Amino acid sequence: MADYNGALSDLNRAISISDTFSSAFNYRGIVYINLGDYGSSLIDFYKTLIYNPNHPFTHNNIGIALIKTGQSSKAEEFFTKAIALDSKHADAYYNRGKLLLEKKNIFKAKHDLLTTIELNYQNPDAHYLLALIYIDEKTKNPRLKIEDKICNELEIASGMQHPKATELFNKTCQKIEPEPQEEVEEPLPEENPEETPEEEPFKIN
Repeated sequence: MADYNGALSDLNRAISISDTFSSAFNYRGIVYINLGDYGSSLIDFYKTLIYNPNHPFTHNNIGIALIKTGQSSKAEEFFTKAIALDSKHADAYYNRGKLLLEKKNIFKAKHDLLTTIELNYQNPDAHYLLALIYIDEKTKNPRLKIEDKICNELEIASGMQHPKATELFNKTCQKIEPEPQEEVEEPLPEENPEETPEEEPFKIN
């Protein structure tokens, strides 16, 4: 178990020696988040930006602290700023995607979660939320053939010990039976066949 109180004491000492030590403010802000003191975390993250305004991790962390303090409407711009500063910031994409999903902005949330998985495949929460989006799409349009996508994302998240994904996979995917495939007769090979070119598919820092 992490000793957050001990870490807080060490960071307080470091900041007392140099109150322009931006990384110390950022780390102390993270400690405050883990201690549940979100107001103090925001103060430290904003201090970090005074000395290092282009710190992508701090912008991401401010977004999280804003959500924790009931200011979700302001959080999206900080996640977006983090992404603008670091286009490979997987956690910022995930956090923004989760927030957009809660706001029912499904299209943009799906894009962010797909990007999260592209940058960090080992994020079980992203796979789970993407599965929920696919389920929502299937519910709205039952003719969509996306059962495989739903179960694939749930199975991946379940394999990463995501309890909700495991429960939903067992409830949903075990019932899905593959559609019967029509047998298609193979055409006889031509004497001089033409060659056809083959076609080429909320985290704290």
